Amino acid sequence: MPTITRKIQLFFDTKDKKEINELYKKWRTWRNIVRKAANMIVVHQYLQDNIKELFYLTENIKYKLAKASEDEFGMLNTSAANSTYQVLSKKFKGEVPMGMMSGLNMVIAKTYKKESKDVWAGKRTLRSYRDDIPLPVRFRDTANWHKLEDGNYAFSVYGTNFRTHFGRDKSDNENIIDRAFAGEYKFCDSSIFFDKKGKIFLNAVFSFEKQEIKLDKEKAADCYLSVEYPIIIKEAKDKMYTIGTKEEYLYRRMAIKEALRRKQKALKYNTQRDGRKLKLQALNPFEKWEKNFVNTRMHVYSRELINYCIKRGIGKIVLNNFTEAQEKTHEETEESKFLLSSWSYFNLSDKIKYKASLFGIEVEVL
Repeated sequence: MPTITRKIQLFFDTKDKKEINELYKKWRTWRNIVRKAANMIVVHQYLQDNIKELFYLTENIKYKLAKASEDEFGMLNTSAANSTYQVLSKKFKGEVPMGMMSGLNMVIAKTYKKESKDVWAGKRTLRSYRDDIPLPVRFRDTANWHKLEDGNYAFSVYGTNFRTHFGRDKSDNENIIDRAFAGEYKFCDSSIFFDKKGKIFLNAVFSFEKQEIKLDKEKAADCYLSVEYPIIIKEAKDKMYTIGTKEEYLYRRMAIKEALRRKQKALKYNTQRDGRKLKLQALNPFEKWEKNFVNTRMHVYSRELINYCIKRGIGKIVLNNFTEAQEKTHEETEESKFLLSSWSYFNLSDKIKYKASLFGIEVEVL
């Protein structure tokens, strides 16, 4: 089943400042434990996969990581997945909710299994986790969901009461949760995380059935990626349908670049005692703004392409010059290097594939 993830801001459901401070302290302590636990899981999973290579420990012994009760040469008293949970239970039980540890064990083990081939091949290093790690929240561990008068929701998890803050709700989060409790979506295991400013967010995950739409698999939309237009769709009789333009894409990027340039000029008047790191701190948001803008435009363009196909009953999308377009992003021509410096065709193709999968549309990349 397809899934969607929504980022929803949370507040502790209390007005007592002392209690809020205590709750922040408790959840940050849990976050530190989760970080340690996640790294422990990775280490144990890696050792279990490579224990045969530790030839210096014993001789003439067959190692096989399986349950001793199920395999003649098994050396584990439980399954490989449960072994890491037992490690966490022995180490952290009583310090952190074990429901959180159980969810963490599943997520980290699954991620390690997915990346292990690349680790063995030397294509990537073993993943390590830092303080920004999300805290797993199993949906069955949440309780007391109810809607407030202002349209937000309140719920409790691991003994803490939260309430949501939808704000302007441009992502339509309130409607999605409404539909989840109406049975249209299924609320899945999610996570809670703290951003750099200390704000709390819920990464809410929902699954749903694919929408039944009549599409003709024989009909294909021939798409081309270009500098002038993000997506060009060739129609019958040499007609073309374009999505986005270079001008509207560059307009916002230029505004961000100019704002960054003005800020850089102003920083030279800061006092020297502030230090280099503190002086340059004001520049950090600009990179994030530009990245968010590019990501948003990729969402808009991919969504418009999918709408185009649904409206016309097209069951297949062909990105004809994807490889060629990717190669052009590395060209250093004066005309195109500024536009293509942050133009992410891989990002665009990934979003097209994801949105197409929700409606059963096939995507072919050439």
